[in-house]
Amino acid sequence: MTSSVISRWGECYDQRHTWAFRAYEKFMAALSPEVREHLAYKTVEDETYVVVFGRTQVGKTTLVMDLMGVSPSALVRVSKVLRGGRTVGRSSTATATEYRRSPDDRWGLRSERTRITRWFDNDTEMTQAFADLRQSMQERRLNLSEPCVVHIPQDCLDSENRHPLARMLDLPGDAPADDVEQAYVQEIARRYAPLADLILLVGRGDDLSFLSPEGLTLPGIEDWQSVPGRFRIVTTYSFTAGSVRDLVRERPGVLSPDIFRDRLIEQIEKSCALNPLARRPQNYFPLEFGQSWMDEQGRTDSLYERISPLIAELKQQLIADIEASTTPLARLRGAVLAHGVVSRVKAVQLAQLDESLKALHAQLNRVGEDRKQAQMIIADVDATVESEKRRLVHLAKENLREDLDQRFELDGKTSLAGARKSVLDFKLVINDAKASLSLRVKASRPLTVLVGEGADKDHDGAIKTRRRFWSKLAVGEHEPEIDGILRATFKSLQVRLNSYWFDTYWFTGPDSDYSQDHDLLVNCLKVAEENLLKAAHQWWLAVAERELANLLQEQESRQVNLEVCRAEACRLDAEANRSAKQYRNAHLARLKFEQRMDKDLAESKRFNDALDTAYLEELRRRDRSHTRHESPAFRFINLFGAIQLIDARRELALITDDN
Repeated sequence: MTSSVISRWGECYDQRHTWAFRAYEKFMAALSPEVREHLAYKTVEDETYVVVFGRTQVGKTTLVMDLMGVSPSALVRVSKVLRGGRTVGRSSTATATEYRRSPDDRWGLRSERTRITRWFDNDTEMTQAFADLRQSMQERRLNLSEPCVVHIPQDCLDSENRHPLARMLDLPGDAPADDVEQAYVQEIARRYAPLADLILLVGRGDDLSFLSPEGLTLPGIEDWQSVPGRFRIVTTYSFTAGSVRDLVRERPGVLSPDIFRDRLIEQIEKSCALNPLARRPQNYFPLEFGQSWMDEQGRTDSLYERISPLIAELKQQLIADIEASTTPLARLRGAVLAHGVVSRVKAVQLAQLDESLKALHAQLNRVGEDRKQAQMIIADVDATVESEKRRLVHLAKENLREDLDQRFELDGKTSLAGARKSVLDFKLVINDAKASLSLRVKASRPLTVLVGEGADKDHDGAIKTRRRFWSKLAVGEHEPEIDGILRATFKSLQVRLNSYWFDTYWFTGPDSDYSQDHDLLVNCLKVAEENLLKAAHQWWLAVAERELANLLQEQESRQVNLEVCRAEACRLDAEANRSAKQYRNAHLARLKFEQRMDKDLAESKRFNDALDTAYLEELRRRDRSHTRHESPAFRFINLFGAIQLIDARRELALITDDN
């Protein structure tokens, strides 16, 4: 085989992906300058762009420093500077921070406030500058729209060990203190997560809930299971739990990373379901680092000595993944993946959003029904309160006294008919009168009969109200009082009659004993009626005042209940407004998400169309080249190169299925 044929074969092999890179560059040229700056074609010498995301105080910054190559001896120094004067144990990340290697031994800091990189010769100046930056953000004097950039001095880096040439974006924790910080984190994630060559999701090995859907809500991160090839799961404090120590003791000899990767996946799936694509063990890195891990050295269980080689192996694998993610072909694969999974992400997210909308709609309907019920109760209680208010106006004490003074008398009449020709007859008449008076008192009720002036008001509303009021009252038993009044009233007549020696009246003329006893009997009856009426007046008044006090107390209770109902109605109104706002916001969020996904789908289709167009153009070019050559060897090489081209296209088409 001649050298020209060999050269042609090498050329075909080297150019098997060139057409795809041309399509990629053409596609990138249509994007915004900012996105194009980060996503455009880069050579293998360019720095990898890594995003690190996780909750606060899980060791993200320490991991970043370790991967950047900060030496163990310089780690304390670097950590102190990056905390900006804050005490140990508080998050050192004031804002989204992009870490880079400094070209020399100086610190570098660039923020939105200055727009240029400031260089510092000593740690004190850098510490103060970082503290000022954090203070400005906390006081809302600096609304960051991009990460600040920190350059780590060369004299802090370990030159002996292998570390990737990378820029690393350390995102703030995923639970910001307020809406301003939340909006900032969302915006940074939305703009920079898609630009990453690799994303590290970091959490503690003893708290794996950071991988649950509720814990991963930032744009570009929430769909990690759809494109797991772009993500690596890193756990810190992975070997300090008692169960892990037991596992190490149970397995003598050299430990394999697969043991702990499988265990980590098993533990994750207890709280977070993983799809088959996301269960690839090579994407999981249980690690340990920092001072707490260094303190494990020399302990009797030899945990540090046995685990350290395994951790070193895992770190080197992670470094290799970071380095591999920045090759041109890897970035091309990333672009295919980033656009090829949009439809799947859209379907999953829309299903979740629709479920949330359904729940919010049900909540809105439930609150609406509660509001209707509250309004009905308020209307009913309010009507009762107003009705009772009008009724109580008619039942004022002065009106009740007026009823007793002007519209109350003893029921019926007491007759004095009888022979009365003897003392015994008089005594019998007195007994009958007493019995009649007692019955009349018991049968009497205010407004049963109208007396005196105003009798023509029987159909007046106030009179009817009070008539119903009196009709429901009862004075109870007052037999002893009635007997006492009757005895006292008829006592003088009884004594006079008891003093006679003879039973028969011999004379009945005007001045006779008979005439005097008769007049005395009539007078006693009159006085008895007056005394009994006065006593009944007091009895009925007392009962009426007690009942009126009860009615007033009930009215107060109704009024309180009405106010409670109104307060509840106000609460339900506020809840309904919140629910309606939540529903509108959720509906708007769904609409915006769908529009964003539709745009991405259109871009995805355009990118795939660009790949197809470039692929067909390359086939035609090779076909023309094939027909121009008469040499069978060249024609064979060209034909075999075309087959390689087909394999390359099929390889790109299958990327989404493999990931």
